Amino acid sequence: MQTEIMLEEQAKIDEEIRTLRDRIHHLLHSRNVLAHINQLPPEILVKVFGYYQKALVDRIGSPEEVVQWIRITHICQKWRFIAFDSKALWTIIPTPRSAYAKFASQLSHPLPISIMGTDWGKRNRLTEERRSLFLSLLPRIEKMEVGGFPQLFFVERLTQAPSELPLIEEINFRYLDRSLDKSPFPKSLKRLTLSFSRFEWDWLKLDHLTELHLVSNTFSITVASFVNHMLQIPTLSSLEIRYLFRVAEDVEDAATESSNRLESQSTQLPSLKELIIEDSPSHITEFMSCIRLDRHFTLQVELAFETPDQGVNLFSRLHHHLQASQHTIQNMVLHREGDLWTNTSTTTLSCTCFDRTSTTSPFLRIQAFITYEIREHWLDWIQTLPLQNLHQLSTNVHTYVPDWQGSRFRNLDNLHELFLLDRVSSYAFLKYLAEDADLAKQSDDWHSVSFPLLKEITLVGCEEVKEGEVAALAGRAEHGHKLEALVFKDSNVEGDAIAQLTMVVEKVTVVKPNQYL
Repeated sequence: MQTEIMLEEQAKIDEEIRTLRDRIHHLLHSRNVLAHINQLPPEILVKVFGYYQKALVDRIGSPEEVVQWIRITHICQKWRFIAFDSKALWTIIPTPRSAYAKFASQLSHPLPISIMGTDWGKRNRLTEERRSLFLSLLPRIEKMEVGGFPQLFFVERLTQAPSELPLIEEINFRYLDRSLDKSPFPKSLKRLTLSFSRFEWDWLKLDHLTELHLVSNTFSITVASFVNHMLQIPTLSSLEIRYLFRVAEDVEDAATESSNRLESQSTQLPSLKELIIEDSPSHITEFMSCIRLDRHFTLQVELAFETPDQGVNLFSRLHHHLQASQHTIQNMVLHREGDLWTNTSTTTLSCTCFDRTSTTSPFLRIQAFITYEIREHWLDWIQTLPLQNLHQLSTNVHTYVPDWQGSRFRNLDNLHELFLLDRVSSYAFLKYLAEDADLAKQSDDWHSVSFPLLKEITLVGCEEVKEGEVAALAGRAEHGHKLEALVFKDSNVEGDAIAQLTMVVEKVTVVKPNQYL
């Protein structure tokens, strides 16, 4: 009897516990609803979740790891419901994650999908279940970036029945060891990337493409023959080519090359707006001589110089294209890596230019691997660019005063902002300002002072400002060239120097190491 009473009491307590838990759950839910972030409309949260997906893939560098985004759905019940209710969040299908792929394919139906990932391991061979899943996805695939066994499967389907992929717009194949002897791509395809893969050039007649990326593939081609192939893609607007070119090897090849060259000179690439090219300087120069670009184009060149003549020839060709395009540069970034003063070393020099139409997408990016002998040719070529309207300049190329003292960059009359990217170039520029001001003071000619419109300077790694440099800024300010902002980034400038500078500069900011602007 007593046992029955105890069990009844326990049952009552259990019921009370359940009631309290339900009440607490309800209170927690009500509290979450009142959180500021949960006042956002569901469509805004969906966009935030999508940005988180992209950030994960970019950070990890592996598209199949997009599955980790679902951790965000563990925050609260509302977020989980919103995520499950949004088909767009489940449109990335990672091939190595079979369970997630099946789940996501159901939640995203019937939206177009992107299928991504690489798997070669024995356990990842295509089982009948996986083949069945991939077959069911074919009609919905819009983007494909795959490798390993899934890549072989999709190449097989493209070759045998391209109509099974009616929505495909983008394909990215890497390390494809199966030779493509004919074009397996449907008319819907717009963007194609083939990297380190095997294919025959004869089938490269993809007249429906808008983007083509060919990177270090098995079969090389002569420049003129390649240009001839490109002429058969009238809609091509973006082209990336890396290490594809070779020279004519025999008499027959040379004759074909000569014929192709004549044809390529008479017909150009009218739709091309973006060109990325990496190869030897001689091949790049030859390619640039075969094409003509209008003013609305973006050019990125990556190369390794071997002799000064190669640099001179290429820069001459680039100068010709820049003149023809009539770009006006307003923002330029010059960057150096390595030791410029060791004759045997190779240095990476970059030149990124922007025009008035965009401050985020450069229309010209040069990355050159050069020796000391090439450096002067590279800097001289910079002077041929249309810099008369340059407003912003970021650089760490200037490492000693003569760089600034000479004609190089002295007459930038419209320069408003200057960003010195390292300690050495920062000190070099401060010293130059002092000497420039001293010359102006001696001649009593402050109208000829360098950078007359300069309003903002950022110095990186600078720890000290000397009396002569403060006097130089004071002299410029006195004669109508006062700085509006002087920023010391990753610096510890303080005390008397700051007090003196604030008298001749409207705003002085010191950002110490590990802080952010």
